[in-house]
Amino acid sequence: MIIKKNYNSKIPIILLVIFTELIIGGLGRLFYFPLRISLFIFAFIYALLYAYKKKIVIPRYIILGILSLFLYCLSGVLIGVFRGNSLKISLKDITNFISILYVIVFIICINYDRNILYKLIKLFRMYVFCLSIVTISIFIWSYFAKYLGIDAIQTLVNFKEKTNYGFITGWLYDMKFARVYFANGIYMQISLSLVISDILKFKEKKYYIEAMILMLAIFSSGTRGYWLGSFLVIVMHFIIAKNINKFKLIKIGITILLILIPLLIIVPEKELILDRLFSITDFENDISNNIRSIQIECLNEEIKKHPIIGGGFGSSLTNYEKITGRDGLNVEVYYLELLYKTGIIGIIVILYLLLTIFIKTYRLILNNYLYDDDKQLLNAWMISVISVIIVGISNPYMKGAFGVFILDMLIIMNIVFEFNINKNNYIKKEKIW
Repeated sequence: MIIKKNYNSKIPIILLVIFTELIIGGLGRLFYFPLRISLFIFAFIYALLYAYKKKIVIPRYIILGILSLFLYCLSGVLIGVFRGNSLKISLKDITNFISILYVIVFIICINYDRNILYKLIKLFRMYVFCLSIVTISIFIWSYFAKYLGIDAIQTLVNFKEKTNYGFITGWLYDMKFARVYFANGIYMQISLSLVISDILKFKEKKYYIEAMILMLAIFSSGTRGYWLGSFLVIVMHFIIAKNINKFKLIKIGITILLILIPLLIIVPEKELILDRLFSITDFENDISNNIRSIQIECLNEEIKKHPIIGGGFGSSLTNYEKITGRDGLNVEVYYLELLYKTGIIGIIVILYLLLTIFIKTYRLILNNYLYDDDKQLLNAWMISVISVIIVGISNPYMKGAFGVFILDMLIIMNIVFEFNINKNNYIKKEKIW
């Protein structure tokens, strides 16, 4: 189906700024200034005033969903305070859930214009492509830095401490390469899903190049969660693809292997790279996996104390602190942490809200009135969301604004596309009459 493009649709400045900050703004506290929260407060107030002026209405089911999530957060905070937890820490525990309000800001600023939404997606891919280039560059630079008399890790640590950007590093592969973990690097597997979807539909070489850059960047990050998430993206695309597209994906896979295998052969310490890959399942010798094992044991002990309503937000794993000497408030196993803090009832609420989003997305994809491009985008984005949620089992990706914003975008797409279907059907009925 041919889509009529409205090139006069422009991204509002306030939306452009907050979107740019969300994608490439790191942790949102650049140079320790709370840039993200400051921009959000301003944008939220602006959006409400603009909605009042332009008579923009947010769908009722979205308002009810957000209210349900806020009641979930409020109950968790009250339970936490009742059990003696710090109110400040309890409120800090729910900051990622507040990110759901970006849905309201975006819908009002977009004003249901699907062309603006597509321009945001294009901008998203451009930002992530740039982030990928930076990731690859740092990874390669870290290997040659020592020959220039530069301590790569110390340089990167200094950058992290000065900017507070949201960056984790450390030596990998027998101190040959640096780990290049950007907090917003999770967006690379989202972009990978989008570009795979384009490859299956179009034959342009630029999409193959984009895919290769993304995969090299994901590899260069040294982050096993990103590796696993990207693998899941490819597998899910293969499972749902038509037979002709399955064959195309197989050819793509063979092409990638033909390029990556020679690279792996010439890369120093290739055995250590493979060891890191297979260490995903090693919970005894791998340090980070061992820490997660201890977290799971401590969380299971605490969950048994208050299994129905949880210990409340702001709860800390004191046993974990005693065993490891680490902060009991920072837990990687986020879903178990939510079960510990909000109990079985809390988990049921979260699962219900998530299933509602996925079911609604699936039904929209099956809608015959939905444009093919919209179906393609919804399908690719939903695959990436599922991959992030799965790898989030052992990684705290959904604990921050990044993970929640990925889900926000899926909700925004649903609202915009559904609105346009209803509007087009209404116009058709008017013409008939």
